[in-house]
Parts: sequence; structure tokens; C-alpha cells
Amino acid sequence: MKFVLQLFGGRGAGSGRYRYYLPKNPKNSRKFRDITDPRKKERTRYRNYKDDETGLEVEFHPGKTGEKGWQGKDHYHVKNPNSNNKNNYYLDKNGNPCPRGSDRSHLSPGEYENLLRGDKK
Repeated sequence: MKFVLQLFGGRGAGSGRYRYYLPKNPKNSRKFRDITDPRKKERTRYRNYKDDETGLEVEFHPGKTGEKGWQGKDHYHVKNPNSNNKNNYYLDKNGNPCPRGSDRSHLSPGEYENLLRGDKK
């Protein structure tokens, strides 16, 4: 599935066009670097990753076996680089700000994005 994710901002993420792929498991990806706080690693199974080339930061939530909805599926949340509160903390698949906990903030692994980031492919 392809969709457009438009990031806003002047430096790093949001400064051009970039074809992008959210991997099934970011832990095995060369593109993402684990930036999860050690305290968070001890408390949760969620992990934060950053692509240093684009500045894109994502939070990866592995699904729990037997759970329904998003809790049972691996998914991402893309952080809004211009967030100033919980109502615009994440970006949806179209790059629009959306609140924490909203269904729109959940993105499945394997989905493609066209990030505003030059003409790279």
C-alpha cells in the first residue's frame, strides 16, 4: 500500500521528497537507529527509532498474540517534528497532525510513504 506522509518543518524531516519504507521489524533495519530510553526499555516493549538521514522518528509497537485491534498487530507511530501538545503529537498516513491514542496515528509495517525530501528514491 502506498500513501503520502508529509512532514512539516525546515531542517531534517520535512525539507524535501523521499521515498520511504516502514520495515516489518525496525530492529533489523540498517536505516533505523534505536534511540529508546533505557528506562523505557525496562518498562515496555515499545521502541523508538530514528532515521538520521531524514530525521524521521517513529515509535514501534509490537503486537501481542491474542489481542484484538491494534494491540494485536505490529504498528508504528510517526512523531510530528512540530508537535507542541498531545493533540498533534503524531502524524497520520497523509502527514496531518493527529492526537495520541487516535486510530489515525497507527501505521502498519510495510506501508510506503513519500516524505517531502528531494528527489531521492
